[in-house]
Amino acid sequence: MVFITGASIYDKDGWNKDGIHKETGTKYNPDGFNKDGYDWIGYDKERYKRNGFNAWDIHKETGTKYNPDGFNIYGHRERGYNWLGFNRDGIHKETGTRYDKRGYNKESYNKEGFNVWGYKKDGYNENGLDKDGYNKDGFNRLGFNRDGIHKETGTRYDKRGYDKESYNKEGFNARGIHKNTGTKYNIKGFNEDGYNENGLDKDGYNKDGFNRLGFNRDGIHKETGTRYDKRGYDKESYNKEGFNARGIHKNTGTKYNIKGFNEDGYNWKGFNIKGRHKDTGTLYNIQGFNDDGYAKDGLHRDTGTKWNLKGYDRKGYHKDGCLLM
Repeated sequence: MVFITGASIYDKDGWNKDGIHKETGTKYNPDGFNKDGYDWIGYDKERYKRNGFNAWDIHKETGTKYNPDGFNIYGHRERGYNWLGFNRDGIHKETGTRYDKRGYNKESYNKEGFNVWGYKKDGYNENGLDKDGYNKDGFNRLGFNRDGIHKETGTRYDKRGYDKESYNKEGFNARGIHKNTGTKYNIKGFNEDGYNENGLDKDGYNKDGFNRLGFNRDGIHKETGTRYDKRGYDKESYNKEGFNARGIHKNTGTKYNIKGFNEDGYNWKGFNIKGRHKDTGTLYNIQGFNDDGYAKDGLHRDTGTKWNLKGYDRKGYHKDGCLLM
């Protein structure tokens, strides 16, 4: 993209063909650098000159006083030696041999043919593995290729059940550590054996087959040998009458069973199945009415007559002469 200003054409960076910047009208941009990226002294933004050396004669690629070809800022080698200390014949200036003090030659290989990283010229180390850990056949020390397929099983898992990264199908390594959490428990909180930190599996049972309440999967309690614990509650925490410790019935979700009686055997009016009231121990409550709402004299509490709201007396006869069935 170019820009035309007056008689001059400028590129996207603001330079014309003569190297003049459109904002300053000089050979330098507002930051003080010319079209090639150097200031008036000859340094770039990183303070290196065109030859790659800085003001301290250090080359930006090697970090030494010599460029990759072994020359210093003046274009000379140190008495014919490159930056590694070797001359053209490969003799080191300090040892007088083809190897430096560390035992590496001009090409940075030792007598055994390995470089400082432990690899030969063919790219394999003494164990026959390349820098990525694979041998010439393409398998790593665990027997997996680059695609994660094991050479013996032909699957993503070896004979022990571990993948290329040494994790099994459940995500645990040989030490029982999960790959996603870094702990002995997976994301759901279970270890390799399927138990959480409380020793319970996903269904809530321990290794012995009992849940935290002491019941096995069949609902038998380990201490009583029955379907109820010592307190009288079953696997679902209900007693024989169907009430839990809070007095809630399992079928109704209230404090009363299907027949309308609570855990103590009384209905919401305070009468038991025999019609006796919990406070008086008689067939009448403190106000003098029985479970059906009649007083001893036969009058109903809601109507003040011997007939209830539906027209029946205490014996079940309707005021119109029919019998309550």
